[in-house]
Amino acid sequence: MIVSEDESARLFERLNAEPNLELFYAKTPVEFGAIGRVDQ
Repeated sequence: MIVSEDESARLFERLNAEPNLELFYAKTPVEFGAIGRVDQ
């Protein structure tokens, strides 16, 4: 799942409000890009 910082904050607020929820997660920065011709 790729989300913005704001979306991530809202998601985790919602998850933290869930009773009895146990969840393992990893958050890492991601960068996307393209090199060369991208109009193919």
